[in-house]
Amino acid sequence: MQPAFLAGKLPGGRSGKWLLDKDDIVIGREAPADIVLPFASISRQHARITRMSGEYFIADLASRNGTCIGSTRIGGEPQRLSHGQEIVLGGAITLCFSDLEQVARSERGARGKGIVIDEITLEVWLDGKPLQPALSEAQMALLLLMCRLPDQVISRRQIVAAAWPSAGPGKVSHIAVEGLVKRLRARLRKTQPDKEYIQVVRGKGIRLIRPRE
Repeated sequence: MQPAFLAGKLPGGRSGKWLLDKDDIVIGREAPADIVLPFASISRQHARITRMSGEYFIADLASRNGTCIGSTRIGGEPQRLSHGQEIVLGGAITLCFSDLEQVARSERGARGKGIVIDEITLEVWLDGKPLQPALSEAQMALLLLMCRLPDQVISRRQIVAAAWPSAGPGKVSHIAVEGLVKRLRARLRKTQPDKEYIQVVRGKGIRLIRPRE
């Protein structure tokens, strides 16, 4: 996996490029900041970039002159970065955020038919449409199970083992299992209302509906 990076021209005509190869990176005017931009408009600790589950987020560190994504000023709440976005620091320095892995994931999702799951970030696409917001842990576990066994009928026992791995035998009711399947089907329909992805096989379980070629 290739790490993301920031790149841009700095005052004085110098260009810079910084790999975002750590989970926590501070941008500031001087060391011990990870990315040092020695300019008066930059605070000693200006902004922080964090990497979580393969995604990158930026937050301002109460800097004197502020941090913007494009023209939108941000605060201390981390904001997700998307490939190609411009980060403006101190109103004077503009850096471009690049994440080729993010682009690759989006292209894989856009090309895919049926359900496509990135098992690193747990992003889900339905016939090229991103499913948002993220599924619950139990819903994702069930969807992953069906995608890994696309030609099999998934039994109640298999559903329980995937969605409630710490539950003992007989501890999960039929109502709970049916409710989980119902909620997952509803979430998929919300993104793709004209498509059904889960087939209920009466008396046996459920099965993934594979896309037609």
